[in-house]
Amino acid sequence: MLKANQIIKPIDIDDELLSDKEQLKDYFKVTINKAIEKATIINKTEIAAHAKNGIPNIPAIDGTFK
Repeated sequence: MLKANQIIKPIDIDDELLSDKEQLKDYFKVTINKAIEKATIINKTEIAAHAKNGIPNIPAIDGTFK
């Protein structure tokens, strides 16, 4: 499904779920929402880790953020 880099991978659907359209729609909604929530948490954690280390010293933008 959705990875932290927010790219959807191939999806397998059990043939049993194809017989009940409403159940399949609900399953997709719940699963995709959980994947988005997990990816968001991972992204926020990574951003916080980088922010903790501060802005790197990049000569081309030196002084821009001071």
